[in-house]
Amino acid sequence: MAMSLADGNISSRGLVRRREAGPATARALLTPGELDAALRAATGRSNKQIAGDMYLSVRTVENRLQRVYEKLGASGRHELLELLGVRVTFDLVA
Repeated sequence: MAMSLADGNISSRGLVRRREAGPATARALLTPGELDAALRAATGRSNKQIAGDMYLSVRTVENRLQRVYEKLGASGRHELLELLGVRVTFDLVA
């Protein structure tokens, strides 16, 4: 899915205007590797855990997440849940 300025949710630099674009627009801007790392970070995985899961170096994960933050206009992983439309559920055990 190609994105353009006519879509109204993308700035001239190609970045998603925060909170205005939906999760589908945000996801479409990311490469498969960036999206995979972002989804793992959004659900609470550390960079080291993500690196192990994806068979990458920690530095590569850091670089991918930095590109994600820049593309989505996020300041950190705490904003990824909303921007990517991730829902986290918890099972409470008595």
